[in-house]
Amino acid sequence: MQTAYLLLGSNLGDKKNNLLKAIDFINGHVAPVTGVSSMYQTAPWGFSSEQDFLNQALEIKASVSPEELLARLLEMELRFGRVREPGAGYQARTLDADILFYSDLVISGETLVLPHPRMHLRRFALMPMCELAPDLLHPVLNKSMAHLLAECEDNLKCTIQPT
Repeated sequence: MQTAYLLLGSNLGDKKNNLLKAIDFINGHVAPVTGVSSMYQTAPWGFSSEQDFLNQALEIKASVSPEELLARLLEMELRFGRVREPGAGYQARTLDADILFYSDLVISGETLVLPHPRMHLRRFALMPMCELAPDLLHPVLNKSMAHLLAECEDNLKCTIQPT
């Protein structure tokens, strides 16, 4: 079993319920969930939308390869109504699930890059990660999550949501 960290996001429909159902789905069909951050409300990053996102980080214990984990997460997104339009860039979505880390693996493939190549630029990823694992070292940047958050230049408002 490998420790992996995921980031969930939703800005369409019942966002909170989308995240809660995704956690249940992951725990039952993908991998045991061993840690869950608070939910954070953030404006869309990289595109315009009137709907803010709710984001949440998860710690899981994966027994499948990173590629299989990605395949299962993509299948989950489809089940939750995610529509990907090729070449359209960032879009509003019912559910987004990204692998941030898979143990300390560094992968640079066509369909999978680990650690997530832009997480260190995104406050909405770093804040929930700091809740779960502030001392976790980024295997490429060799900096902790807390250090990366302190250096993050992303100024999008990211606020913790009451449960």
